[in-house]
Amino acid sequence: MAIDRIEVLITDLTVRLQRETSSGAYDTGPSGTLLGKPVLVKIHADGVIGYGQIRPISPGHFMPDTVNSMVGAIKDVYGPRLIGRDLLDYEAVLAMFDQALPANMNARAAIDHALHDAAGKALKLPAYKLLGGLCQPRIPLEWSVSMAADPRKMIADAERAIKEFGIRVMCLKAGGKGGWAQDVKNFIAVREALGKDVVIGMDPNTQASEIKARLDDIALRLRENPRATVVITGYPDDGTVSSRRESLARQRAENAKAYLVDRHAIDASRITTASELDATADRGRAVIAVTFDR
Repeated sequence: MAIDRIEVLITDLTVRLQRETSSGAYDTGPSGTLLGKPVLVKIHADGVIGYGQIRPISPGHFMPDTVNSMVGAIKDVYGPRLIGRDLLDYEAVLAMFDQALPANMNARAAIDHALHDAAGKALKLPAYKLLGGLCQPRIPLEWSVSMAADPRKMIADAERAIKEFGIRVMCLKAGGKGGWAQDVKNFIAVREALGKDVVIGMDPNTQASEIKARLDDIALRLRENPRATVVITGYPDDGTVSSRRESLARQRAENAKAYLVDRHAIDASRITTASELDATADRGRAVIAVTFDR
């Protein structure tokens, strides 16, 4: 099941979708432009075709990939190195990704989807059989509801999803300047307007990119200084109930440690976690202090 051809296509969208999140704008761009358009990858191997599609969400979000960077990464770097490889050589493909062009997660994801789709077709198995088995027989569509200063705009957006598309699972964007209190007001307003039969979730997108960037920088410094150690201190949110303050602070520090260990392969013995309950951090975060062996 050798890969013999790879196609990369850009899918135009006739309707422009714009959303406001706590970490920036979400925009599919006007029709006829490349901004925010889905990139489709087709992998051909011994008569089967696997499909994978990802829509890059830059600019204004925490993933750096764009349409142009995705197409360039696949067409010029990953694609040529995939020709002749076996569809099932997943680990070798992942190693190639890291060696040839690290990061570029959206481009890699589109290829990964297409590889699994093609492999499933070649083996006459649904792709989930290659991923450990079926967990959910049905996955409902979800509609992201943009943040807005006026909850009535969020209600109108959610009602459009129900009336025009039949979608009954809503994801309310949260984490704006109004803080958690405004998020609660928005949730209550939307819930009262839509009733109890619609599923509603919250998605704050808060500080993920900032914290990740700080941790990535710490990982780089640890790699450059093999004797360095890091202390990660977690803080609870303002208003956290006393019974949960310590566990929340410690969990945040442990989450940051896990990111350094799992994502950057930093030796866990070089990372110490702690919690601080007297001080609180704005909207909560793990505060990082770096120490060096003398």
